[in-house]
Amino acid sequence: MAPQQSIIVILLILLFTIAASLPKEAQATALTPTVNRSFYFSGTSRPNSTLPGTLSNTPLTGPTISDNLSRAPTFFILPSFLLSSLSVSGLPTFTIWLSGNSSTPTSVQVQGVFSWRPLNGPWSNSTTLPVPCPIGRSPAGCTLNYVQPFALSLTFGTQIRVGINATIPAKMFVTMYWGEPSTPSFLLLPLSGYSSIGQVQILDWAGNAAASFNLNATKGQNIVLVEAPVTSAFGKEDVRSVNLTIVDSSGRPVSNAANIPFSQIPPISQPQQTYPFVAEWTYPSNLSEGNYQVWIDIVDIQGNVAYNLHGPFGFGLFKPGLHAIDLIPYVVGAAGGITAGAFYVKRRRRKEYLAPFDHFYTLTAGTFPQGTMVTVEGNTGAGKTLLTEQLMYDDLKAGRPCVFVSTADFPEKIRSGMRSLGLETESYESKETLRFVDSYSVEAGQPSQEKFYVSSSGDLTSLGVKISSAMSSPGESVSVYFDSLTPLAPRSKSESIVSFAQTIGAKARGSGGKIFFTVGSSLDELILRQLEEASDCIIQMEAFEEGGLRKRRMRIVKFRNRRFHEGWVTFTVEDNKGIIFYSRKSRS
Repeated sequence: MAPQQSIIVILLILLFTIAASLPKEAQATALTPTVNRSFYFSGTSRPNSTLPGTLSNTPLTGPTISDNLSRAPTFFILPSFLLSSLSVSGLPTFTIWLSGNSSTPTSVQVQGVFSWRPLNGPWSNSTTLPVPCPIGRSPAGCTLNYVQPFALSLTFGTQIRVGINATIPAKMFVTMYWGEPSTPSFLLLPLSGYSSIGQVQILDWAGNAAASFNLNATKGQNIVLVEAPVTSAFGKEDVRSVNLTIVDSSGRPVSNAANIPFSQIPPISQPQQTYPFVAEWTYPSNLSEGNYQVWIDIVDIQGNVAYNLHGPFGFGLFKPGLHAIDLIPYVVGAAGGITAGAFYVKRRRRKEYLAPFDHFYTLTAGTFPQGTMVTVEGNTGAGKTLLTEQLMYDDLKAGRPCVFVSTADFPEKIRSGMRSLGLETESYESKETLRFVDSYSVEAGQPSQEKFYVSSSGDLTSLGVKISSAMSSPGESVSVYFDSLTPLAPRSKSESIVSFAQTIGAKARGSGGKIFFTVGSSLDELILRQLEEASDCIIQMEAFEEGGLRKRRMRIVKFRNRRFHEGWVTFTVEDNKGIIFYSRKSRS
């Protein structure tokens, strides 16, 4: 065998050995089990279709409440409409407690009614067959079953109501009881999909997106943060706990990383579709190098596991230095000839050129017309603020006045950041063609240095007034750059934020200007959906890890009445230049 052939054989054996030694990935699964949820009759006596009682997701402790079924059917309704979709799949069951005035036990025909009404739609009903319930002087339980299983999908905004009907002999009175542990009338409903988890973010100790972590990190920096947007059809109060478990590549839980509790951060008191949860794990330095997966489960208020997420989100733990996998290109390269050439062909990248920021307008097929509403979406570190700063600066250079609304950082830091990109604002501010509205400083514990400021971003009325005041002086055709809507969500109702954004957008567009909103990935889906529907243009941005390097990219996903470039475009950021695009076309 020739020497070069021997080398190739040896190196191929080495490659197979390395491949065999690589850890196998734990399988990724997301489970939405069917859970029997109890909804307890609660609330007022004499509940009817006009003034129904309520359905509670927790057992009641008293006092006992009763109603005369002889008079009319009783009704109980879920206090809030569904905040996300769910499925009813199986056989619902009513358990009710009844007594009567008859001296001898008497059977009474009783039916249960399950009703639902989609958002802005009519009520639909499903009724059990009549069940003969034995009625005596003392309260006794009676079960009402459905014969045909449900296969029902209920969407966001749906209302749920139940009713009890009875056919009662003349001169007989039948009383139903609820509200107390000894007489807990309730509906057992088989549900699935009522809780779920969205796009999980893995962050380092400083809050930056990360794909791998250093096992030799110093104390305080050996931290993995996991952000998980949790959706609950019945609201945050229905979530008892969200738990994090870190597993190794074989699917075994790490010893100090099982059932780590998530916290709801920032706290949100108003009902909304999605709630941000954060968990923190401090990893020891003696763990094995390799890939680790994130497992998350949601436990509802009744102790049921409502959702299991087993991957695919994860990260690597490594020590600095060269690893076996890193040697592969060098090993193959040493073989020379055909082997090295084949490897190069497989891995080589297409040639790319650097293009300045005005390349952005080739993606949008031109500048933004006055009167345009734009939404810029992206995860943490994607560059949303950078993009709006550069777009605003182009407006200023063209003589168009602008208002920058800052809810996520100090205005002075915005100025400093723009200055580092070569975007000087001082001359425009001195001419009052650029004005800042500060909705951050006071909440951060610092007095505002701006003429236009509010003490709380949750005070949407005051914020709207300040924005209007800032728009009134620079002149006509004022464009508003609002960075960002995301901090408003924990402090205001979803519908209030949507209404606020529409009002500010209408004012900017009505003046002949443009309106830009930035939003983070944790924003409530209801707000985002309505914002996207109202927008003329939607720009998506993303920070991600590839080959151990942090990268950023963007794409245009909507531009009303205009053809635009589709697909992701990567970019970088350079001092005194700002956003620089990677283009496959030379500008020469």
